[in-house]
Amino acid sequence: MNSISNYTNTNFLQRSIAHQIREIRETSERISSGKRINRASDDVASIGTISRLNAQLGSISKALLNGGQAKTLTQTAESGLSSINNLLSRIRELAVEGTGSTLTDADRTTLQVEVDAYLSEIDAITLATKFNNIILLDGSTSKVTFNIGEDKNSTLDITLTDSDS
Repeated sequence: MNSISNYTNTNFLQRSIAHQIREIRETSERISSGKRINRASDDVASIGTISRLNAQLGSISKALLNGGQAKTLTQTAESGLSSINNLLSRIRELAVEGTGSTLTDADRTTLQVEVDAYLSEIDAITLATKFNNIILLDGSTSKVTFNIGEDKNSTLDITLTDSDS
């Protein structure tokens, strides 16, 4: 009888120690991860809410990345348009200069050659200004859409305009 009692006590102690070890492991995991719930078995009632929040967090993170891409696209287009604006300013200066009555036809022809060179440069800029293989300023793409929210209706549309000569 004494050996059966010792066997029962030993089994009880083993189960108790195993339970304590499991609780220590779970507590250590919570402390090291900083999360109260690390798996569904930790709190079955809350796991649905946590899963939805994690999915929402993932969507918002991707939306932020998309917003960053939209910003980069607009900065790229702005850079090209700034270069075109500088060239147009120079063309305007040449046009004003060409209206002077003291210029000869040869002078005006020289000015026109320079204007034509600037117009060719504008066309080259419109073809070279790209974002992810999308040519931004040549009119081939009229609109680019980015999803910047967690649902399909949270979009940002960027209208692109033909900016060649």
